[in-house]
Amino acid sequence: MKKVILSLFVAAFILSGCNKTKQFNVALNLDNADQQTVYLFKTVENKVVCIDSAVFAGKTAELKADFDDPQIAYSIKFDKGSDCGNFTFFTENQNTVITGDRNEMQRWVAKGCPTMDEYNSYRDSFLPMEDELMVLFNEANDVAMAGDTVKGAEIIGQVYAMIEEYNNQRIDYFRNHGDSYLTHFFVNQAKEEMGLEVVKELASHFTTESLYSKQINEYIAECEKAEGDSIY
Repeated sequence: MKKVILSLFVAAFILSGCNKTKQFNVALNLDNADQQTVYLFKTVENKVVCIDSAVFAGKTAELKADFDDPQIAYSIKFDKGSDCGNFTFFTENQNTVITGDRNEMQRWVAKGCPTMDEYNSYRDSFLPMEDELMVLFNEANDVAMAGDTVKGAEIIGQVYAMIEEYNNQRIDYFRNHGDSYLTHFFVNQAKEEMGLEVVKELASHFTTESLYSKQINEYIAECEKAEGDSIY
């Protein structure tokens, strides 16, 4: 009888361990963030949900969350009700460390899983062009304020040409990384601005399935159905 009770106790202990929810931590180390509140979000059934918050003590703050799926994107904001100014990252059930400056979110670095290594490599390859575009935008604004329409038109032409080159390089990157759900995520984010034909062409290069490739395929099917309905 004692052996039976002991066996039941061990089984219950093992089952309780199997059912334990996995969690991950997000350690933030940011300059210029002291006493500010930071929020952690995730997208659940196409709805953005706040799942944790913390107040910075000096440069540091820590967030915690239950882990769901390695492909779910999490985001960090300093303004809970704003759609602007958010930093997106993936965890793959691993603790994450985010470093940088509160005022330069586009340069934050998140480390903790292979997908973020891939993300950092992608971001670093396009950041110089983004910086150059920002310089041109500021120059165009200064020229416009000075009333120099000729110089302004010249700079705007440079901006359009660089944006086209930027978009072409991103599309080439997506074509060559169709096996990555990070590529699927980026394409899904930009699918409406890319245009249906470009999205369909990129989707044809996907060699794996993901949460985001499914959403892209649903988007393509909806657009094609709408086009078909418009004929009649």
